Amino acid sequence: MRAPRDDSDSAYAESLLRLVTAFASTIAGAIVLHDISEALACAHPVLSAELLDSDMQFVLGEHNAGVLRTLFQSFPRDYHGVRLESGLGTSPELPNSFALCEKIVAEMRRDQRLTAIAEEYPWESVGKVFLGLRGATDSPELRRSDPSTSRMKVGLNYSSIRIILADEFGVEITPEEIGLAVDMFVDRGLAVPKITEENGVLSRTMYCGEDEEDQPTLQLKSALHASYSSFANPKKGRLLSFFDLQKICTVLKSLIPDLPITAGPSVKSAKACFEELTSAIHEYIPKYDDTEFPFAPDLRNRPLADGRIERRRENVFMLTLDIIKGTNSEQTNQMKEEVRNTFRRFEESGLVFEDTGNDSFIAIADDPLVLWDVAKSLALKGEALKATGGRFSGTPKALYFGSVAVIEKPDGNRVIRDVRIPNDVPRAFYVLDGVDEYVEENRRNQFLAIEKSTLGRCAGRLAIDVAKLVERSVEAKHFSGTCYLTDLS
Repeated sequence: MRAPRDDSDSAYAESLLRLVTAFASTIAGAIVLHDISEALACAHPVLSAELLDSDMQFVLGEHNAGVLRTLFQSFPRDYHGVRLESGLGTSPELPNSFALCEKIVAEMRRDQRLTAIAEEYPWESVGKVFLGLRGATDSPELRRSDPSTSRMKVGLNYSSIRIILADEFGVEITPEEIGLAVDMFVDRGLAVPKITEENGVLSRTMYCGEDEEDQPTLQLKSALHASYSSFANPKKGRLLSFFDLQKICTVLKSLIPDLPITAGPSVKSAKACFEELTSAIHEYIPKYDDTEFPFAPDLRNRPLADGRIERRRENVFMLTLDIIKGTNSEQTNQMKEEVRNTFRRFEESGLVFEDTGNDSFIAIADDPLVLWDVAKSLALKGEALKATGGRFSGTPKALYFGSVAVIEKPDGNRVIRDVRIPNDVPRAFYVLDGVDEYVEENRRNQFLAIEKSTLGRCAGRLAIDVAKLVERSVEAKHFSGTCYLTDLS
């Protein structure tokens, strides 16, 4: 192994970091494997335990992988793992949870965008399996019909992922490719490792993470397909020539080098690039279902051409909150359900909320007292969950006054967006920094940050004595101003 050199090339620095990380992981992995095997052997028979090294060549190249294998072989034999003394060899991993696999396959077949095909990259196919897992266990419909978190105490092992793709969709990928894909998704938050039990056997499996939207290649392809299809469908529309598409692709790649497309003579890439551009136009210059002014109807409730309805909500109060620590813990999942259930309980009082699917939430109402009661209720629930132990620290909260648009989808779900500049939604979320900056972590669940001008509009209604509060300065990414902190307890 050659000594590192002083090289300004960023690719060299990244490769060197990857190599050093793999070197340290090889040593640490051998020690952890040895210690875990010994600990388990005290109470349970350990059939086999080996350090997987077959994917190193993908990441490091043949030469570097060979050096690390030599390093591993130089360790004492006790650190090489545990192998069966009989001639059976290492026990192969069997697929788990066949009933869950059937639900995932049904979800993937139901949504054409999730249907795996042989022409795509292996990580795209594996990503579709995780999205299918999310749809099969944690869709908005399932949350309403089964509010408990027990439906999410499941996971897939590598063999199940391979069987789903190979047997159901004819997509053959190697265990090493699955391993690399899973590593990518764990880093992005799309996959989360967990221990699940089935028929008395504990297994390390993977569940879909909070950030299921972080699949840039798959998202880009889906958005491009939808936008170009809508462009080509109208009677006056026309398909662009291959030459046009390639030129558009080349220009966009030069403007945005990180786009997951190639700028070469690829017709598919060129089409995809144009569709992304069309999708952006439709998103930021929406066309409404209005015969006189399709791009700027002066209406509060504006139907969009795709069946959604945009309802302008001007001068409303916004409650934002974020879960502190404990991502993907049992307490976090319980708190999310508590937030959703509390929001639903106050809908009759005029509350409207977006089910974001992540650790952040936003709700709006004309009456600030509704949001005040919600905040106090959630503070109590957060304190109860904190008392059970763990890293979970509750939910800091913020109150902000502004204008938004509520997009109602045909399936009943809502999205809350901005309608003016400066953007109110990001500002409403970053007022939360006032709680983070001025309140100790173990007490943040009990505090509500109220933006200065917002407090002037609601202090009387909430019976808050402003003179007793201290004005705090906040300089955050999307908010610069002052707020007041009030203790909800």
